[in-house]
Parts: sequence; structure tokens; C-alpha cells
Amino acid sequence: MTSFTPRISVVTSLYHGYRYLAPFLENLWEQSCFPDMELVLVHNEPEPEEEALVSGFKMDYPLQVQHLVVADVETLGASWNRASAAARGEYIAIWNVDDRRPTDSLARQVQALAAYPAAVLCYGDYIEVGVYGQEEGRRRATPPYSPGYFRRSFPQGGAFWLFRKNLLERAGPFDEQFSVGPDMELSLRIAALGLKMLRVDGVVGYFTNEGKGLSTRQGAEPSAVERTAIQLRYAIYDKVHPEYQEEAYLYRQTEILKGGEWQPLSAWWPGAARYRSLRRPLWVLGWLRNAFRTALDALGLLERLHDWQARVLKRDL
Repeated sequence: MTSFTPRISVVTSLYHGYRYLAPFLENLWEQSCFPDMELVLVHNEPEPEEEALVSGFKMDYPLQVQHLVVADVETLGASWNRASAAARGEYIAIWNVDDRRPTDSLARQVQALAAYPAAVLCYGDYIEVGVYGQEEGRRRATPPYSPGYFRRSFPQGGAFWLFRKNLLERAGPFDEQFSVGPDMELSLRIAALGLKMLRVDGVVGYFTNEGKGLSTRQGAEPSAVERTAIQLRYAIYDKVHPEYQEEAYLYRQTEILKGGEWQPLSAWWPGAARYRSLRRPLWVLGWLRNAFRTALDALGLLERLHDWQARVLKRDL
């Protein structure tokens, strides 16, 4: 694969997603920048029908497809690290097979990031839909980048990221401990390191929430536990939910897993210990916050508060 050098590497992890695979490949081909793209597909426990679709697409575009087969299911963080290591593009785009993008989505993000060399990652608004293929739904308005806010929240999501490949050399890899939240963990690390992110105008994708994905299943406790573990790592103590805290501590707080080996978080974020120490008083605020949430929930007002935050403040308090 030396006769073609892509500008963009689309990174995708697939596990039993045959229903979405054909329209995903079609949507990929429809991108205005497709001639400058490659697909790096990490295929967990491939099914014959899935392999046939990928093989057919690869036959049509042999220089633009890397098909990496993994016999056993690995975490999302592991798949993204595997794909990112194989990626040849200057830019890496995250794209899940059950999500869709407007045809100019990646082109707009590349143009924005190329015009702003100080930024390492580009994100944008997306629309959450209840059924795959729909384009009408709830718009998730993402805020302009603010270091202080992004050190405490994950307002831009990770489903439609585009970032410079050298980001993983500067900030470190995805943490393979996490199956649901490796993008959230990396986002907080980027902000903690003082690296800049960039918001692009317009809708960059359609996020499918049918309640079947890793991060969207109703009552998906693993998602809540991982979120809590990440909040503990980045000293967001006032947002920690006590009911998930015990399980969250099973994750290593000061080490990152990559390729079966543990790396100290401090290798990428030297100020981690001091940062966490200075924010210990937030535990008291967290106790008050959780007491307030419990009271609102008992009165049936908690969901109204969340709706108000999303509509008026466009952020989590």
C-alpha cells in the first residue's frame, strides 16, 4: 500500500454491525474528500456476511482500505489504538458504523483544522436520531472550546472527531481500560495538557441512539462506571456519583493501558498528582450536589433541570 498516501484516515471499530455496514460504506464513498481518504477498519469477531461486504469494497478501492481482523473482542480504546497505529493519513477521523455524516463533513473539518495550526482536534454540532438513517432529531449544540470547561466536561462527544495524527504522540494513546469512554478520557487529558481544540460550524454528523450501542443502552451501568472512573482520574470530584464509585476504583487511576502494557499517566501529564491534590475540596461540593440531585429526583424535577441546562445553558452544571 505504498502507491497511495491518504490525507485522512477514517478509523472504525466493527463488532457484529452487519445491519449498518453497507450504508456506512456507501456514506463513506459519498464524502466529497473520498479520493483523499482511507478506511482503517478494525473487525472484531468478523461474521461471514460482514467480511463479504468489506472484501467487495476493498476490491473496488484496494489502496484505500485496511482491514484489520481481531479474533476476539477487544475494548474500543484498543481498537482505536490499533487503527491509529496503522493509519497513514495526516488526519484521523473517528466514525462509528451506526452513525452518518453529511457529504462535506470531513472536508469542512480538515479545512478548519488546516487553517488553525494551533489546534489538535476538530469537533462540531451533531444531531441525535432515534432511528438509523434519519436526519431529524435533537441537535446537540457543542460550545466553542474553553480550557476550563473542557477540563470538567465532555461536551463535544467523540463520535465525530477529526484530529491530527501526531496528537497521540503529544497527549498519549487511548486508554485501553475503557470500552465505552476512551474518547472522554482522552478529551479531558487534551484539555489538562493545555492543547487546543476547534469547533467547526454546521452539523458534522447524525448520531444514532437506538439504545443498543455501548454508550447508549438504557441503564448501561458499565458506561456510568467508566465515566466515574474518568472523573476520579481528572479530579472532577463534585460530579462523581457515589453509587458507581466502588467499581470505578477498580480502574487504574494513575496508569494508561496500551498493548497489554501499563504506562504511567505522568509520562504524558506530569502535573497530574498536583492537579488532583489541589482539587480535593471539590469532594464537599460533590456531596452537596448529590444531595440536591437526590431531592430533585424525589420530586420528579431532575429531568426538567437537565432539559433546562441543555436548552438554555447548553452545558452541564
